[in-house]
Amino acid sequence: MVHGARPRLRPALAAALLVLLAVLAVLAGCGSSASVDRSPRGSGPTGPSASPSGTAAGAAVARTDLGAAPVGLAFADGAVWVAVAGADRLARIDPGTGSVRGTVAVGATPLRLVATPAGLWVSEFGAGSVALVDPARRVVVRRVLVGDQPEGLATDGSHLWVVLQATARLVELDARTGARLRTVALPAGGEPRLAAFAAGAPGRAATVWVNDFGTDRLVPVDAATGRVGSPVAACAGPQAMAVQSGTLWTACLSGTLVGIDLATHTVTATVRLGSDPDAVAVTATTGTPAGQVWVGLSTGPALARVDASTRAVTGQWQVADTGPLPNADVDVLVAGGQVWVSSWNGEGVLHVPVGSLGPSP
Repeated sequence: MVHGARPRLRPALAAALLVLLAVLAVLAGCGSSASVDRSPRGSGPTGPSASPSGTAAGAAVARTDLGAAPVGLAFADGAVWVAVAGADRLARIDPGTGSVRGTVAVGATPLRLVATPAGLWVSEFGAGSVALVDPARRVVVRRVLVGDQPEGLATDGSHLWVVLQATARLVELDARTGARLRTVALPAGGEPRLAAFAAGAPGRAATVWVNDFGTDRLVPVDAATGRVGSPVAACAGPQAMAVQSGTLWTACLSGTLVGIDLATHTVTATVRLGSDPDAVAVTATTGTPAGQVWVGLSTGPALARVDASTRAVTGQWQVADTGPLPNADVDVLVAGGQVWVSSWNGEGVLHVPVGSLGPSP
């Protein structure tokens, strides 16, 4: 996933230019993250470790070193999994200790992860494929060629939807067998990246939402029929999405978190956060803490917390100080009683106990 327009490169060429793009991005610098290219970069691996890296609201922030740049996060088989895009592998982190407990070699430039009953699916951006990983055995059990630049993944447990950025397609697979079920053409002229699944409810059909970064819109696709609905003008630079109850939350690089009503497809909330919101995760509307929306801000990276009911920002913390992020992504995950944030610049994952994050200073 990238900020701004990016050339449509074949996977082999894209992989070959990763290091060059990284160097150019560092030399060029960055003023507004919403206007620069953010192609995935690569770097050589070093030994993984876990160590304290800073503070957030007075609580120690732990850092798990990965030795290369990470992007996507997921929770499976009792562990936090990380797509280490810079080293073509997945890393398994013990949530209790923060230590890396095994890795799995995967295809070129793994970006996104999603857990299903069949296993952990990963998008292999540079290889034009998705792979199914058995998290217990830590092996790839299936690989499916899907097309150029697969990035975003979404699932309802039995189906897997894959966003092809280069060709503006949404590919539907059987999440267990990997069989291709349908290919949906998304609106032309855009730049689709990520996807989120919203289950059906009275008055609305089950829907796969795709962010179109190039046209600042969110595109609804009927999960049963593949019919593409009318795009929703959401915000400038829509990135990651997450569903909570009847709302689709979208992090926008223009500095906001936007809520879309899933029944009416209208914007019902705009929360200003500043910086560059890039990732979003939600907690259940019941339990403790209830109804929280967590946003990963790529500068730093940093974290923001929003109350889903009141739409109020209830906390914002810097969890690292690696500066602006001109050429990559962060992801955020709430699992094992902690909030996890991937750090491309820091080549690691930051994590802090949810309970230690009180009101912002």
